[in-house]
This record gives sequence, structure tokens and C-alpha cells, in this order.
Amino acid sequence: MARARRKFALMRELGCETLLLCSNVQPDCSADSELQVADLRALATLAEEEGIAIGYEALAWGTHVNRWQQAWERVRRVDSPALGLVLDSFHILARGDTLDALPSVPVEKITFVQLADAPYMKNGFAGVEPPLPLLSRTGGAAAGGVCRADHPLWLPRPLVAGDLQ
Repeated sequence: MARARRKFALMRELGCETLLLCSNVQPDCSADSELQVADLRALATLAEEEGIAIGYEALAWGTHVNRWQQAWERVRRVDSPALGLVLDSFHILARGDTLDALPSVPVEKITFVQLADAPYMKNGFAGVEPPLPLLSRTGGAAAGGVCRADHPLWLPRPLVAGDLQ
């Protein structure tokens, strides 16, 4: 928790209010979901005291939490206003997951959504740690499976209701 306190202090200095927390990728991390939830709860409690929001994201190459549904289950069990879910199209689509269960997630528990593009990986993540070269914006991941936009998302105008469906 000392490291988290230091990060939160730095965030305050920078004027940041939201921390992105990714699932663990270390090969020796615990598979015990009760321990994972307890750790997330302790961090969320500290974040709430500091006025910081945390978005928890399942990395597709995470050791034990590598699907958005697994991340949501942990966020749901922690049940803290300071902890929400991050949805990243790359990590969702890289595992071949869908958003069919998304209506069960209260919108206020979604910290943010990231739309990312990357080449399709025929062989999964074997031997790639971390797969940073694969994260270039070279196409292949069908981000359209996550949302639909009637215009390029980089247009320099604010999104309005109905832009993303």
C-alpha cells in the first residue's frame, strides 16, 4: 500500500483523478480469486479515501484475469464506488470474447472504454511477453465488433449521443 500511496500523491500533483490498473501478468502471481478481491478491495478503500477512481482492466495476456468478465466479477465482488471496469476492444477481441453479458454491468461501474486496433494474432500470445509490437495500429482486430461509428473516431469534435451504438 505504500507504493499506492506514493502513486496517489503523484496523481494529485499532476491533477489526475483516475488510475488504470491492469491485471497481473507475472507467472507466479496468485490464482486465488479471494486474495485478488481482497487486494483490490484494500486498494479501492485507499483510493476512495484519496478521492481517486480506479479502472480495472483485464489484459488479454494476463496470467489469471484475462477476460473482461473475470475483471468485472472481481470489481463486482469488491463493491466499491472507487473501483470500476475498463473495457478495451483489443483485449476483448484478442480472446474472441463478446459483449453479450455487458448489459448486466451497471453503466456507472464502467470507468472508461478504449477502442484499439491491432493485427489479428493467429497463434495467440504464446511466447510474446509483453506483445508490444503487436499493439501497433495496423489493423486486423475488428473493433467494429465492439461499437459502430458513422464517422472516423478521430474527428476533432466532441462525441454526441448516438455516435457510438
